[in-house]
Amino acid sequence: MKWHIPVLAACMLGAAMPALAQDKPPAQPTRDVTVEYRLLDSDSPTSSVRERPLKVYWAKGGAHMRIEMADERSYVLLDRDARRMSLVLLDQRGYVETPYDPQRPTGFTVPPGIALVRGRNDVVAGNPCTLWHAKGDQGGGSLCVTDDGVVLRAQGYDEQHRGDLEATSIIYGPQPASVFAPPADFRKLDLSPRPAAPGASGAARKPG
Repeated sequence: MKWHIPVLAACMLGAAMPALAQDKPPAQPTRDVTVEYRLLDSDSPTSSVRERPLKVYWAKGGAHMRIEMADERSYVLLDRDARRMSLVLLDQRGYVETPYDPQRPTGFTVPPGIALVRGRNDVVAGNPCTLWHAKGDQGGGSLCVTDDGVVLRAQGYDEQHRGDLEATSIIYGPQPASVFAPPADFRKLDLSPRPAAPGASGAARKPG
């Protein structure tokens, strides 16, 4: 099961650096919002880059998040307060839960521990944002972030711009709680490996 989520700290912004003391944008959206993006993505470093649409929902000051890929039969739910991630599988009519570290970058937030330098103002999808530039040991990148913490553009210095992200639509408004929960009729799945039955992996012994 493939699920692509760009991780800025690893794929775009390079190695972490000490955070600046004051001048930094909000780490995540402070208001309920739905953002549609286009992502430049590829299956491997040698395959061609393609544009993929995706949608991200936010609520409760960034504590709740939902990520949907248009061409995937699954979506991801993050609950930072509960430290939980859920992968909802539409074809299986079920979901899988795993622990989640709220400090782990998602690619749609300002990564913690990254030194940022304020740049000029810009506009993405009709919404104003501020450019923030990062520099790490393995390269650099930039983010354009609104005053209320919505990442509208994320660009790296990869020649093919693999992993670049740009918003195409931003809609503010209250989010129903059902957006951030698996459907009520879906069952929780256990995909942990099952122990093999005794003697299943070995050849049967002959009597005598």
